[in-house]
Amino acid sequence: MEKLKRMPKGTNRTKKACLWLVACGILSLQILLPWQAHAAEAGVTWKKVTQGINEQNQYVYDGNKTDGTMSSRVLEKTSAGIWGYIDRGIVKNTDSILTPNGGGWWHVVNGWVDTSSGVYSTTDGAFEFVDGKLDFMANQTVASYRSQRRYLLDGKVDGAYTGLGTDENGIYWIAQGTVDESYTNVVKDTIGLTNSAGWLCIKKGVFDADADTIAKNENGWWKIRNGLVDFSYNGLAKNENGWFYVQGGKVNFSYNGVAQNENGIWYVANGKVDLGYNGHAYGYYFTGGKVQ
Repeated sequence: MEKLKRMPKGTNRTKKACLWLVACGILSLQILLPWQAHAAEAGVTWKKVTQGINEQNQYVYDGNKTDGTMSSRVLEKTSAGIWGYIDRGIVKNTDSILTPNGGGWWHVVNGWVDTSSGVYSTTDGAFEFVDGKLDFMANQTVASYRSQRRYLLDGKVDGAYTGLGTDENGIYWIAQGTVDESYTNVVKDTIGLTNSAGWLCIKKGVFDADADTIAKNENGWWKIRNGLVDFSYNGLAKNENGWFYVQGGKVNFSYNGVAQNENGIWYVANGKVDLGYNGHAYGYYFTGGKVQ
């Protein structure tokens, strides 16, 4: 029998090299295939689907496809230039409601956005709207609602608030969400209306910026200048009840003596000028409370 021919030297080495290259190729293919599949997935294109309201006041998407399940959405009826509230695929005839879409929160009445501006009542409360859109910037301010000036917090009438509020026309005292036109007092500035967080003279619910008088609160009687308590004031000052002796901006009802202003020297009893006093006191002679 013919002997098998011996393979030349180096053939086994060459064979092993070939096997190694084949194995590497298979491994590379296994790695590449998932990557190529992923790359194919990443290449998927998306189509923007239109949404709106058709002539039959139905919800439509992608041109003219209807969906009877679509709810709680505010969309445009392009042909009419108006916006409607979709519920179960059609424009729903609603009460006055507040409802959102991607552009904000809207006032909807009878199924359509009401583009009026002002404060309107909804099933969720009363809100400030500008062209039908909720005005979140109406914050710690006052707006007219049902013949009253009401306090707004983040665009909503806050019926629980008591304190100061403001708008472009002035500063007000609010009681349970409404400007209290019967309120007269000297109150602390708690919302940063003044530079020094001072005390304001409120008269009939409104800050009286022109007030130059003496006014009271539960802490005493105070000298008011330009509507604010003037803690630097010392001397005589008046209101509709007469002239009083003031120290550090506050009437000192314990003071008995004399006090002077540009009109003369006066007799003071218990902090008030006594215009009925006649006689000698403190080294002076008084007639009608004034030194003669």
